Amino acid sequence: TPDKRALLERLRALVDKAVPDATTSIKWGVPFYQRNGKNICALASFKEYVGINIFAPPDVLVDPKRRLEGGGKT
Repeated sequence: TPDKRALLERLRALVDKAVPDATTSIKWGVPFYQRNGKNICALASFKEYVGINIFAPPDVLVDPKRRLEGGGKT
């Protein structure tokens, strides 16, 4: 939908700003962002929501306002 597309574009802009030297590739039909050969995150659109997978241990993520939520899946 247009709303999900706009959200994905904003997320992509945030990733590009935060990690300007990241490279992008498509894996399993989803854009993955890598830096130095390691996955950083992936963005995906689903029927009911937009997903961002962050490939980092929780202790390195900075989230002072506690806005990040997860489904608990690994």
